[in-house]
Amino acid sequence: MRGHFNGTLRLTRFMLRRERVTSALWVLGLSAFSTALLPAVDAVISTPAEREALVQALVNPAMTAMMGPLYSQDTGGLFAYMMLLWTMLAVGVMSAFLVVRHTRADEERGRAEVIRSLPVGRMAVLGAALTTAAAVNVAIALLTGLGMAATGIGGVGLAACMLYGALLGAFGLVCSALAAVASQLCAGSRGALGLSTAAIIVMYVVRAIGDVPDEAGAASAEWLSLASPMGLLQRSQALHGNHWWPVLFASLAAAALAALAMRLSRARDMDRGFMPARRGRPKAAGWLLSPMGLSWRLLRGPVLVWSASMTALGAAYGAIMGDVGAFIESNEFYGDLMIDAP
Repeated sequence: MRGHFNGTLRLTRFMLRRERVTSALWVLGLSAFSTALLPAVDAVISTPAEREALVQALVNPAMTAMMGPLYSQDTGGLFAYMMLLWTMLAVGVMSAFLVVRHTRADEERGRAEVIRSLPVGRMAVLGAALTTAAAVNVAIALLTGLGMAATGIGGVGLAACMLYGALLGAFGLVCSALAAVASQLCAGSRGALGLSTAAIIVMYVVRAIGDVPDEAGAASAEWLSLASPMGLLQRSQALHGNHWWPVLFASLAAAALAALAMRLSRARDMDRGFMPARRGRPKAAGWLLSPMGLSWRLLRGPVLVWSASMTALGAAYGAIMGDVGAFIESNEFYGDLMIDAP
């Protein structure tokens, strides 16, 4: 491997400069999101009665499959239950897009070929992309943890908040490494993005199946949840039990995937993938001749995925709508809002 990573640090500085706006907005937005919502959740459940009403409204088999198990009914436990999984999804998508943008997409645009003509190592571009993604995820972890700790919410200390941020960063590292592998397998950036997104969806679905409670209220397939990085990181019991071992295992998995991506990159020709592009038909179908038909052909994948996702999300939220009214009636915070409303 000697010489394969020559110029990696210089390329990393170049990529960080390219990401100074896009990634900075992601880092600030995601950290501010968690920091601002923690006090909001604490305000909504300021009394034991309000907390109990919220738990009754949220904790049911459908919501457990959608958001994972609830480990604690205090402010930290409820916040992690409601927000951790969705923030991890956002961090994962951001990380996957970042790696594909600086690897497979740059090959399609000819940028990687220009860089490879310079005195840099064969895997310097991929190494720099993974290093850039790691730097961005570390920034998210630090700013999120420090920001949440700065709110001073009772029962949520600095170590617990830093663990919450570390969970986001660890999942971002896993998705970055997955995107690096997908960039070697697929013939183009669109395929790499699609495969990376599909992998994130599979991780979510596997975790959801494993977290579905049985008759006793425990996870029906705990081993299946642990097989998914999402389910594994949720077992840290952030802001309650605060176990760090899932972060270690997720980091090791990210390192193994990154090593696999490096091995594949070493054997792959530039602008080629291990999975060949599918050959198209010799003649286009008649319905493609219209603007509507062409638009459907280009957008059918995202439309079908988002339609199925929104249907599943609506069904899950429909399962708890019967309890929302009782929660709002028993909550003083929402009652004051109703009274003050014109």
